[in-house]
Amino acid sequence: MDVTKCHILLAALLSFSLLTGCRGRGEVKSTDTSPVKGDAEKFQEWMAEREHYLHDVNSPYRDEEAYIPVLEEIISSPYADSAQKATAVYELPLFSLNRVGEPAADFRFTLRNGRQTALHKVKADHILLCFSNPGCGACEEMERTLGEPPFREMIREGVLKVVNIYPDDDLTDWLEESAAYPAEWTTGFAPEVDEAKDGSLPLYNIRAIPTFYLLDGEHRTILKDAPLERIAAYLLRES
Repeated sequence: MDVTKCHILLAALLSFSLLTGCRGRGEVKSTDTSPVKGDAEKFQEWMAEREHYLHDVNSPYRDEEAYIPVLEEIISSPYADSAQKATAVYELPLFSLNRVGEPAADFRFTLRNGRQTALHKVKADHILLCFSNPGCGACEEMERTLGEPPFREMIREGVLKVVNIYPDDDLTDWLEESAAYPAEWTTGFAPEVDEAKDGSLPLYNIRAIPTFYLLDGEHRTILKDAPLERIAAYLLRES
């Protein structure tokens, strides 16, 4: 399934409640507001589809921006069960962090040399914000991919800067292995970037490692939690 088909699926899902909500408006009126069994079953089928394609962190089509209206639909739908509603209520504010077109949350982080800086102090036409851990297989694949076209040339030319952040508390492995990251990357650690305190939301909703954000020169989010393949395609279109 390609991205277009995913968006068609999403549109069908969002229109589902509108279609079923029109029941009883014709000549035959009903006062029964309970969900129709067939509609409820179809809704659950659609839920399984959106979970697989738009929500699953392993899906190349995952898209938090497209998933937000799905969460809103779950919350308001009579066909969603209590567990689905509770999950949607929990996830909606998290998925609404750092939305596309909005400034990405600024945060301070510590570099390998002990100096501190901040995300918004990094200047480039595009910034690739990576949350990663040293030693994980997917993170090693990330490093290989960023060393190949089109990323390699853009990083060398300075039009793309990589900000690679370790978001955890245990620095033992990171201190040992972080020196191996490419020197042209801005590499640091920020253990509180995805931690919620005093009932507040975290700055970033990091669902998997690695996680990527593409930002513009004003630090606005262009792509959020997107695979590197989608980020590369965007950069090639813009170059």
